[in-house]
Amino acid sequence: MNIRVFILAALFVAVLLQAGTADATIIVKNASSIWNTTAENIPEDITASPRIIAEYPNSIFSSDLDTPGNITALPRILVEYTNSISRFDLDTPGNITASPRIIAEYSNTISCFDLDTPGNITASPRIIAKNSNSIWNSNFAFPVELFNDTKSPVITNVTATNITDKSATIKWDTDEIATSLVKYGKTSGIYIESEEDTSRIKNHTIELTGLLLGTCYYFVVNSTDRSENSAESSEYNFTTSGVPTPTPPPVFDTEAPANPYPSIAGIHNGTITPNKKIEVSMLYTYPCAGTGGHSKYVKIWNNSDWNVTARWEGYSGDWRNISFGDSFTLEEGETYNYTIRTGSYPQIHHTDNLSTLCGVITCSEFIDANGKEYNHWIPAIKLFLQ
Repeated sequence: MNIRVFILAALFVAVLLQAGTADATIIVKNASSIWNTTAENIPEDITASPRIIAEYPNSIFSSDLDTPGNITALPRILVEYTNSISRFDLDTPGNITASPRIIAEYSNTISCFDLDTPGNITASPRIIAKNSNSIWNSNFAFPVELFNDTKSPVITNVTATNITDKSATIKWDTDEIATSLVKYGKTSGIYIESEEDTSRIKNHTIELTGLLLGTCYYFVVNSTDRSENSAESSEYNFTTSGVPTPTPPPVFDTEAPANPYPSIAGIHNGTITPNKKIEVSMLYTYPCAGTGGHSKYVKIWNNSDWNVTARWEGYSGDWRNISFGDSFTLEEGETYNYTIRTGSYPQIHHTDNLSTLCGVITCSEFIDANGKEYNHWIPAIKLFLQ
C-alpha cells in the first residue's frame, strides 16, 4: 500500500471520529483474511500488505497513536485473522508521557511508510511501541496455510508403547501443529475416560495411568488445529500386563435392614427380578441378633415349568445357609416367584418393594406363625454361588 493512499483513506474516515471512552486498538490486517498465530515469520508467498490503523467504536483514526484528549483508555495491538483475535496491550509506564509510535523494524533498516517488506529485506517485521526512553515489541506473521483453513490435521503413526500393568503411552503424529486427546475405555466403541494436552505440537504423546492389570483397553486419538479443525483416528487397542483380578460373581443380596424388628417366623411369598445374571447355589438368611433366625424351606420358580427347592438341615454346621445342591441361573430381567418359610427370628425389611444392587424383591403376602397376614414383610436374604 502506498503511504499517500493510506493517509488519504485515513483522513477520509477520520471525519467520523467521535468522542468515547472505549479502548483504542491497533488492527493489523492482511488483505481480507484474519487469523491469530504465534508464528514469527511471514511466508515468502504472502504478498498482501498489512495495514495499521487506530480504531475506535465508530470511526478510524490514522494520524498516529495519540489518544484524543477525551479518551482515557490505553491503545492495544490487535492482530486479526480468519477466526480469532490476538491482543497485546501497549500500557505505558506511569513515568512515560511520550506517545507510542508504530514502525516496521528490519535487521538493518527502519521503514516508516507501511509494512511492505523492501525487496532486499528478508527479516520479519515487528510491531514496536516506542516511547522516549522505553521500547516494547511483539512479532507478528501471516501464515498463508491458515487463511480460510478448513482442513483437519492428518493423523498418522498411532502406537501404544511402554505398556505396564497400570499404564501405557499413546503416541501419534500430525501434519500440522495441533492439540492431543486420547479417549479410551474397556469396551469397543465406548470411551468413558480421556486424557488431553492442549499444547499444539506435531509429535503427540499422552500417558494413561491408573489402568487395571491384564485388561484390554480400546482407544482413539483426536487432534484439533489452530483453526479448530478436528480429526479423530480409527480405534486401536492394547492390553496391560499381569493377570486380572478375578471379578466375584454377582450376588442378590437384600443386606441387613436398619431396623429388622418386628420379626417372627412365617411364610413369605413374592417375586425376585434380577438386573443381571445371578448364579445361585445357596441362600443365606440374616438372623436377628442373638437368635437362631433361619429359613426352613425355599422354592423359586418362573411361569414355565422350571423350579428349584431347598430344605434346611437343622442347627448343625453352617445352619444359616440352605444349599440347593446343583447351581442354577437367575436370568437378567426375568421375574421369578419365591416362597420362603422361616424359623425363629429372621431380619425383616418392612416394605413391599425393595431395590438391591442386583435387582428388585417384592412381598405379595406374609403369613406369620400366628396366622396373621401382611403384605410388606420381605425376609433379609442373600442368593449366591458357593
